[in-house]
Amino acid sequence: MTQPTLPPGINAMIWLPGADAVPHGFLDLIPDRTVPSLSIGGTILNVNGFPVRLPSSGAVRVVVPVGWVQVGVRMLLPVRGAQLRLSLSPGQVIPVFHRHSWIRNHPGFLTTQPIVGAITPRERHTFKAVGIALAAFFGSIVVSLGAILLVIAWSGGM
Repeated sequence: MTQPTLPPGINAMIWLPGADAVPHGFLDLIPDRTVPSLSIGGTILNVNGFPVRLPSSGAVRVVVPVGWVQVGVRMLLPVRGAQLRLSLSPGQVIPVFHRHSWIRNHPGFLTTQPIVGAITPRERHTFKAVGIALAAFFGSIVVSLGAILLVIAWSGGM
């Protein structure tokens, strides 16, 4: 098996077990470095159950057997939402983009389209919900303090 020339931006090629014996396609795993990784060991994706470490720069091409391909972010605890299920034809190349999340202990985002912007819509929604919860919390503290001061002022006047 000879190593084909890699396209620009692809640093390495990884063959999953059994991919060389059957018709195969390619996944280009492309890390989005907009958000820095909070993990020490780097990002590890599971492709059909096999761990693939993303490089610190550039991308990696994974050769996989045709058919359904499962790609997910490897985490200590299983988390929903950080998985893709793709159908791959012989010779087909599918780019898979991974971006870390601004939210700690979140697996990040996997998509076949580049993520545009500083944060994703899901992160924006989470930040709004947290902002509303904090505003309600601090608002209730202000109202409570106002009520206490009113009671103190009223009891002192009688």
